[in-house]
Amino acid sequence: MKYLILAYGDEKAWNALSKAEQDELLAQDEVLRKRGDIVAAVRQSAVVVRAVDGTPTISNGPFAVSGLP
Repeated sequence: MKYLILAYGDEKAWNALSKAEQDELLAQDEVLRKRGDIVAAVRQSAVVVRAVDGTPTISNGPFAVSGLP
C-alpha cells in the first residue's frame, strides 16, 4: 500500500531559509527519491482522507470532494 501526503508551505517561509537550510531540505528529498519513496501516481483511483475540525472523512478520489469547509 502506498500513501500520498501533500504538504503545503508558504513560499515566503522557504525564501526566508538560508541557502544551507534549503540545500539540507532538498538533500533529504533526494534521499526519499533515490529510495523510491517518492513516486508518481500511475492510477486514476485513490482514496482521499481529510481531517476537518479533527474529524476524518474518507471519499473515493483522486479528486477532492467539493463543499468541505
